[in-house]
Amino acid sequence: MKKFLLSVVALAFTLAGYAQLSDVVSATLVNGETSQVFYGINSFKEALAAADQTGSTIVLSAGIFSNPGEFTKSVKVYGVGFLPDTEHNIYETTVQNGITVRSNDDFTPVVHFEGVYFGGDINLQGTQTIKGTEVVKCSFGGLGFGVEAENTIIRQCYMRGGSSAGKRLIKSLLFINSYVGGRVYDFADTSTLLFDHCVMPYSDSYYYGRYHGPYVYMNCIIGQRDNGSITSGATLYNCVGYQSAMSCGNTNVTVGNYDIGLWQNWKNLFVDEQDNLDFFLAGTTTPRTWELKEPTVYVGNDGKPCGVVDGEHPWNTTPSVPVIVSASVDAKSVPGKLKVNIKAEARPIE
Repeated sequence: MKKFLLSVVALAFTLAGYAQLSDVVSATLVNGETSQVFYGINSFKEALAAADQTGSTIVLSAGIFSNPGEFTKSVKVYGVGFLPDTEHNIYETTVQNGITVRSNDDFTPVVHFEGVYFGGDINLQGTQTIKGTEVVKCSFGGLGFGVEAENTIIRQCYMRGGSSAGKRLIKSLLFINSYVGGRVYDFADTSTLLFDHCVMPYSDSYYYGRYHGPYVYMNCIIGQRDNGSITSGATLYNCVGYQSAMSCGNTNVTVGNYDIGLWQNWKNLFVDEQDNLDFFLAGTTTPRTWELKEPTVYVGNDGKPCGVVDGEHPWNTTPSVPVIVSASVDAKSVPGKLKVNIKAEARPIE
């Protein structure tokens, strides 16, 4: 995928680079071997409207974009990140409000989002089961299901809210190395959900009085609020949390877990010594690193530290899109033929 993306972005380097340098937002649409650039706050919407039905790539610059409308096409969207990159002096890519991916009777879109801050929720809607949605290194409100779905992946994301499905069947919903900020509940009883190497300030609470599903938690750090507890039927492997919450329901399977009740507060767990599971350091907009004081003690069932910092996809918010580090107009340019020198480098990802 990375090799493919680098070749695609090469088509859009010049204009996307100028957008980074001049603060003019742009959306570069790549269809096969051709590319087209749109400018301004509505450029994302215009690029999506011009995209092919069955597969285009849209590369967004840093800046703020208006909401593009519903995604009824298969498309890959890449921004420059949901957090500012101070090292390269790049602001985040922000899309106003939430987005909806919608299937219809004749077509089911397959979408991939990476490196974008969405102002609202991501919702899957429609009439056919939506398969293969991927959200990578993004921040968004919550994840809603108004239709059945399969193989939905949330990876290295900051999900500010929770997720619910109205008792719909959701198969293979994977939260991997992500911060899950709200409750995840109300899935059909045969749904399959996996949380692997996540940080979750809320446990799934029967406080809501709604069915949650037979979730599997592995190598996670799980908080407890509003007297919440993991609901009956869950399986937990090597998670850090309150044992009283994780074992609730009598039918839960708990293997190798670490009881936060052994400590007086959370600050004994983390290097930053923050006494909560908030995403940012107290009183700042600086995201936490989630490093453990004793990573060799609180170990997951894969032999790696619990939480988001390790595992198959260690916590890293830098997207795949290379960064433009310099751009200049060649002195040999002639009228009608502008020769631009672009220097780009890939940012370290995983």
